[in-house]
Amino acid sequence: MPLSFPTTQWTQLAEASLHGGKSARDALDALCRQYWQPVFLAFRARRLDETQAQDATQGFFLHTMKTSFFRKADPLRGKFRSFLSGALRRYMIKEILLHG
Repeated sequence: MPLSFPTTQWTQLAEASLHGGKSARDALDALCRQYWQPVFLAFRARRLDETQAQDATQGFFLHTMKTSFFRKADPLRGKFRSFLSGALRRYMIKEILLHG
C-alpha cells in the first residue's frame, strides 16, 4: 500500500527547522500532528498492532527531532512527502525489522 502524506508548505518546514523560539516549536508541533496519522498507518500496514504502531510512530518522531531531520529536507530535491517517505522506510528497516 503506497504511503499517503499530506502536502507540506516549505515555509512551514523552514520555520520548524529553526532553533528554539516559540514559532519554531509551534511549526514543528504542527508538522508532527499533520504527519502522525499517516506515519501510524504506515506502521499498521507493516502488521504492527495498535500499541506497537503508536510506539513506533512516537519513536520515529523522536528520532526526527534528535537528528535534526527536518533541516535535511531540500526543496530542490523533491517533495517533502517523498523525503519523509524514504526516511520512514529507512527507519522501519533499521528499528523495526532489524530490532523487532
